[in-house]
Amino acid sequence: MKLQEMINMYLEYCEYRKELDWNTLKAYRIDLRQFVEFIEEEEPSKEKIERYITYLHKKYKQKTVKRKIASLKVFYAYLEEEEIIEENLMRRVHTKFKEERVLPRIIPREEIEKLLNCMYKELRESEKNQRFILRDVAIIEVGLGGRLDCTNIIAPDLCIITNISFDHTQFLGNTLAKIAGEKAGIIKKEIPVIIGEATEETRPVFVEKATEMNAPIVFAEDNTLVLNANSQSNMLVYETQEYPRLEGELGGCYQIKNTNTILHALKELKALGYRIEEQSVRNGFSHVNELTGLMGRWQQLSDAPLLICDTGHNIGGITYITQQIKSIPYHHLHIVIGMVNDKDIRGVLSLLPQEASYYFTKASVKRALPEGELQSIANEFGLKGTTYPSVESAVRAAQEKSLPKDFIFVGGSSFIVADLLANRDAL
Repeated sequence: MKLQEMINMYLEYCEYRKELDWNTLKAYRIDLRQFVEFIEEEEPSKEKIERYITYLHKKYKQKTVKRKIASLKVFYAYLEEEEIIEENLMRRVHTKFKEERVLPRIIPREEIEKLLNCMYKELRESEKNQRFILRDVAIIEVGLGGRLDCTNIIAPDLCIITNISFDHTQFLGNTLAKIAGEKAGIIKKEIPVIIGEATEETRPVFVEKATEMNAPIVFAEDNTLVLNANSQSNMLVYETQEYPRLEGELGGCYQIKNTNTILHALKELKALGYRIEEQSVRNGFSHVNELTGLMGRWQQLSDAPLLICDTGHNIGGITYITQQIKSIPYHHLHIVIGMVNDKDIRGVLSLLPQEASYYFTKASVKRALPEGELQSIANEFGLKGTTYPSVESAVRAAQEKSLPKDFIFVGGSSFIVADLLANRDAL
């Protein structure tokens, strides 16, 4: 395939699948057209690309050069992901920019005094009406990957990586080892890190990065602090080494491994000098939804028929969900499902039970996969059902067709669950 044909294919992908804005598409077209004009051959070599980058440095300012190189990197990453090329040449091209040193702006003493006085005034007011609460511990969740995520600027006391699954592969890589390498980017120098789950493919990646950063590493699975767990009234009751009969508000069998990871984190934080009372731990586990606003984690919305939703949306999450569904007694299973177009659609659908009745729908976001297209792919795996234009209409149809002892599951995407919860009073 010629270089220009590959660029045209990539630009179509950016416009119709990723739905990038007009300005971004325009920049990609300009940058890639300039690249084609410079290369003047169908199969660019590493040496030619390096000469092109040198040419950019001579002609443009550093900010523009960075953008044009970024355009090339995402283009080649797409070709590699789609297996159009055997080797991503940009992985062999190393670019380094001399960053300008910017001195911090000096804040006058009077301004600092004003800030502190305002802070302490709000603290005193918080004791009266609790409108303002100053927190001395923040739990920062990484948005995407880790190595390049904006949250990676913080200097933490502890890092935690829960598990690795195939998700956001167009950005993080198409193997578990590559994804683990991106996730391991949060491991900091001499800062302890806890790994919730690891595989033969990902463990060496974490060990190598931790060794490089001289960071103490703990694999939670190697020492199970959860001795036993039983489901009671849509919650889990744990027997652990340190906390007997620990009640967890979040249901779902996948929470057992999460809890083991959390207990290891608590143990590490205590070793670092944190004072964490047992009652605080118990209160956190038993009131996590109220304290954090977390919703959509194996959340039961109604009974007779049983209606449960879960935000699991990748192969790892759906694997746990299907296991959990098997543990639920029901007369017939109804599954309301929708997905976004950048996930492993076929990988997820291949895990779902064929005996269920399916209600294919889409969330109210641009990335949502059209319900008809989802139904067509699902048919390849023997999953039969009807399409609905909205989550609300799909759930309502499932409720109308269900008997009191049936089970309705809603999921496939965080956006599907969000639409459901936003309209739950109308159902």
